[in-house]
Amino acid sequence: MAALLRWLLVRRLLRERPRLLLTVLGVALGVSVFVAIRLASRSALASFGDTVEAVTGRANLQVVATADGFDERLYATIRRTAGVEAAAPVVEVNALAHAGPPRAGVRVAEAVDQDPVEFDETLMVLGLDPFAEAPFARLAESEDALDRTAALELLARPGSIAITRTLAKRHALEVGDTMTVLASGVACPLRIVALLGSEALQEAMGGNVVLADLATVQEVFAREGRLDRVDLIVAPQELDRVRGALAAALPEGARPERPAARTKQVENLVRAFSLNLLALSFIAIFVSTFLIFNAVALAVVRQRRDIGVLRALGLTRRQVVTLFLCEGLLLGAFGGLLGAVLGAVGANLALQQVGRTLSSLYLVAQATRLWLDPVTLFTGFAIGVGSALVSALAPALEASTTPPGATLREGARIEARAPRYGRIGVVGLVVLALAGLVSWWTIAAREPLGGFVAAFLVLAGFSLVAPVWTLAAERLVSPIARRFGIAATLGARAVRENAARASVVIAAVMVAVGMLVALTVMVGSFRLTVDTWITQSIRGDLYVDPAGHRASMRGTALPEALVEGARRLPGVAALDTYRATMLTYHDARVAAVGVDFDVQRRFGRLRFLNGEDSRDVLARALTSGGVIVTESFAHH
Repeated sequence: MAALLRWLLVRRLLRERPRLLLTVLGVALGVSVFVAIRLASRSALASFGDTVEAVTGRANLQVVATADGFDERLYATIRRTAGVEAAAPVVEVNALAHAGPPRAGVRVAEAVDQDPVEFDETLMVLGLDPFAEAPFARLAESEDALDRTAALELLARPGSIAITRTLAKRHALEVGDTMTVLASGVACPLRIVALLGSEALQEAMGGNVVLADLATVQEVFAREGRLDRVDLIVAPQELDRVRGALAAALPEGARPERPAARTKQVENLVRAFSLNLLALSFIAIFVSTFLIFNAVALAVVRQRRDIGVLRALGLTRRQVVTLFLCEGLLLGAFGGLLGAVLGAVGANLALQQVGRTLSSLYLVAQATRLWLDPVTLFTGFAIGVGSALVSALAPALEASTTPPGATLREGARIEARAPRYGRIGVVGLVVLALAGLVSWWTIAAREPLGGFVAAFLVLAGFSLVAPVWTLAAERLVSPIARRFGIAATLGARAVRENAARASVVIAAVMVAVGMLVALTVMVGSFRLTVDTWITQSIRGDLYVDPAGHRASMRGTALPEALVEGARRLPGVAALDTYRATMLTYHDARVAAVGVDFDVQRRFGRLRFLNGEDSRDVLARALTSGGVIVTESFAHH
């Protein structure tokens, strides 16, 4: 068998290097898309997990806010709970910043909207109590030693901060220098009093972690009297008991949970984003299977006489199948290996873009390092090999079942045993009908995964219908082709005689064009949805928001005097205030938005599923203290 492989397989592949290279590259591209998307997404989530671990220090339990913070007076109750060995209050805010003092003569609006380079860093600012930090080692010069001088400096000097050595090195900053952050649209200078030595913090959010006294962060970011969480150290054997005691004692705005639960919430939040990218990568692999099928089928046709001779000399059908499956295996192995390498390179290039998207949509910390997950690399390689074997199986079986006499006759082709295109077309129609049923079930059950299954069934169904469509198209085109001479006539006839292989090419092009159209329609639908939402909910003629609010979110607030002053301006018919925050609802992160229902009732154009007039709904919500939820939230 080894000699047979060298004669019929290896020598031929070496003679046909261009075709071999193109086929391997096609498989590699499909695998690389899967690997790149998977690695980039996992690296972004891994970066967030590392950031969570770093900023929680040695805490193994937390009391976290389920809404916009909780009353800081709860800290005393939490600290006195039996079994709590150490407790540290924390306020956590993201903020835009730049190195150095505020730029003289540059307005913040200009700096953010017209010259983004002015605020070129997004920092995670942690407000801590230096007196409570010793057990958590976040202010440590090393993992075991607390820098007491830094702690006292943070406490004694309002507006002072400690930054990581990574951030300091990036901007050539030293102790005594200044960093400027955006807080509620105001440029606030903060003085550096210490450099953090913790190795974990150097990696967290790419080193963009800033520590400050609790009161400083509360004052600068309009968080007076509020805490985002309290980090706890509890004996491992007491964790469940302490957690239960805290759950019973705490109000609705706070709850105890393990630090890892935060990472899990973010994973759930970005699941749809990752699933969409993963589905697109599988479509790329699906297209690559057509390339393998066509390559092996072409090899069978070109070697039909050799197959006939060897079959007549005693070569078994199993050996013929093994021969061509080995070709598929080689193509898949080379393609899978190259795809894993290209995927890793692509993931490294795409990491910043994927991380930026996750950060913008879901407030996930920016990823700065690629995590080469061996499982993902092996999975990509295995998908390349598996898809190649599956796609090579049909032409291998066809070659093995062709009688030796038919292959020895001059001019006979492997397609002389005409496939049963009608049956294949019927199977394709059945698959398309099944796709319709899955789509119906997906809409009824509101299960997102069903949509991807239905999309795959649609691709498979139309691929199976492709041979029938090819023959039907050939019959329609043949009369026209005769008018253009013998070359066109022979071309149309070749399509009919080689319908099996021609339909594979047509199916590959069909899938590629179909996905292009589908993605274009999907993006257009998203844009239309956003446009409809904006038309319904945003009716103002002028908008005022603090610069940097996208980074700081709940750490941003407009001065009350500004709001009241705008309300009294001549010509202002109404003023609608807006406040947004993230809530934890049934272990999921949801956005809660506060608006003026009376203004929305008079000027808004909200549409409701039952068709009821928005003025009646909003009036009822005003009198009853109710809330309005989106359609997607209602189904959760």
